Amino acid sequence: MVVVVVLLVAMTAGNGVVCTLVAAFLHFFFLSSFCWVLTEAWQSYMAVTGHLRNRLIRKRFLCLGWGLPALVVAISVGFTKAKGYSTMN
Repeated sequence: MVVVVVLLVAMTAGNGVVCTLVAAFLHFFFLSSFCWVLTEAWQSYMAVTGHLRNRLIRKRFLCLGWGLPALVVAISVGFTKAKGYSTMN
């Protein structure tokens, strides 16, 4: 519900920069939510198999949960020159 409200506000603002920023942030947060679910599944698997290492894994999970989506969004914005994140108007 919040996503729809934010998207509608960005679309009615009439500013292309705001629309592009909102689209990039939505892309980042959606990707990060999927990556965090992946890390939770990975941690559950490691707990079941008995290979749980807390200190080293925590750093990798942070890199996977926040770093991978940031990298994907940065590459997407860079290749499309931010035109792929705005409306056609």
